[in-house]
Amino acid sequence: MMNNPICKLLENFTITPLIRIVVSGNEHFNLTFTNIDSERSLAFFVDNIGNPVVIDCSKISLIEI
Repeated sequence: MMNNPICKLLENFTITPLIRIVVSGNEHFNLTFTNIDSERSLAFFVDNIGNPVVIDCSKISLIEI
């Protein structure tokens, strides 16, 4: 279940390019949000060269659009 406000925010996103996200203190740049699995709290992104990136959205502390 998703109790994290970032997870809830991502539920309302469509495909969205992001400048930066912070996950457990680590910065990730130039990702594009593609989808979220609300049941498993997983957010799906693609990096700037097309690689898929899957992140536990409950560990995201910042999203910069």
